[in-house]
Amino acid sequence: MKKSLLLITSLVCIGLNAQVNWQNFAGGPTTGFWDMDTMNGKLYVSDGLVNEFDGNNWTVLSDYNNSLNTPNKSKSCVKNLNGNLYCGAKDFNTTGEGDVHYYNGTSWTLFQNTDFPYNGSYKIRSFCNYNSDIYMSGNFEVPNNTSFRNIAKWNGTDWVTVGRNFISNFSPTEITDMESFQGNLFITDKSNVWKFNGSTWDSIFNPLNVPFVFPMSGTVNDMIIFNNELYLSGMFYLDANNMGIPLIKYNGSSFSPVARNIGGVQTILITSDYESIGKMGIAGGKLVFVAKKSADQNTYLVSYDGANVTEETQLAVSGDWIAAGSEYTTYTRLFEYNNTLIIGGNFQKIGGLSQPGLAHVPTASVIGLKSEKLKTSVNVFPNPSNDNIQFTFTSTEKPTLIIYNQLGQVVRNIEQINSNEKIEHELKTGIYFYELRFKEFSSKGKLVVSR
Repeated sequence: MKKSLLLITSLVCIGLNAQVNWQNFAGGPTTGFWDMDTMNGKLYVSDGLVNEFDGNNWTVLSDYNNSLNTPNKSKSCVKNLNGNLYCGAKDFNTTGEGDVHYYNGTSWTLFQNTDFPYNGSYKIRSFCNYNSDIYMSGNFEVPNNTSFRNIAKWNGTDWVTVGRNFISNFSPTEITDMESFQGNLFITDKSNVWKFNGSTWDSIFNPLNVPFVFPMSGTVNDMIIFNNELYLSGMFYLDANNMGIPLIKYNGSSFSPVARNIGGVQTILITSDYESIGKMGIAGGKLVFVAKKSADQNTYLVSYDGANVTEETQLAVSGDWIAAGSEYTTYTRLFEYNNTLIIGGNFQKIGGLSQPGLAHVPTASVIGLKSEKLKTSVNVFPNPSNDNIQFTFTSTEKPTLIIYNQLGQVVRNIEQINSNEKIEHELKTGIYFYELRFKEFSSKGKLVVSR
């Protein structure tokens, strides 16, 4: 009796090799970028100063010598809360103390009674509305209670502590981000995520130690809300089957790895795809993020629509201007303004072009750039497999076959295979994932081994 063969067809999307024409802002900031936000239809960029863009022209709203009666030097994010633009500033005219100001579109107001002490650092990284109160985080000592650091709440008169001192062995650095999500305040310090319900704090992750106590976090690079879920980039270990995951999401009760559709199979995004995922943003209705690709160590702009991951364009080549493979860390803000995607940071190049610090491009010219697709069928059989497999494909190119286990570890790497070649895999019973890596694209799918 002949054994029946189960065929799995993978549809492979080959991207267009179009050049993305990144531009700088004529007359706008180019170096020292910190943050950006919008208010009343205008774009505001912090680069040591605060700059306003009305769609045509730039205006500087703060200076170094206070001749404009504005914050001397912004060392912070800028954030639109309740129709006012908030930022932190360092006072260079006196003793370097820190202040918080807000801008209502016409003038600046000092938003406190007591200055923040300056003991070698004063940085505001994030502002957030939570339970009708304004919170701020960063690297600072709280006024009037300098034993507490890095997060404070406005009580109507001054900035006060919020019941926890975020400086310990597990939380040694500044609080880099905050998000208000489903009745809780979430904060991150680059290594962990903490949840605040208005009265108590809970640590979401455990330290990455042996023995393993799940869930664990190695690094936390960014947080953002997309499609009513909280997304986290970094390196996470959720359970024994989901270790070393670079992108996860939280639905209000539990964390799960981000998966995408490959040939009809939901496949977890793992480090064999992208070794590191950095900053995230929302553009064109999609989650966009900066990622270092494992295969070539280059930096890419990637989008995710909730089901599919698309590698939109290359931002940098490994070793382009800093330590090879570190380029992804220099693109620190992804933002959309008037249907324009803006990327800010301390990068020197973007897409091969010398546009340092701040660059922009029409969103539609980069997000969805690969909407024109060439579909190439790749068949693998038998699947389930016993001791051998065969791939059929129409390309004359000889691809590399890579097989991963469920932890994302490479268990087989075979170069230059031929179509219809019988391959002895010698794998144990279990579920695996294969990748046929061609020069211009890859085909991925699920492989079941049953002995």
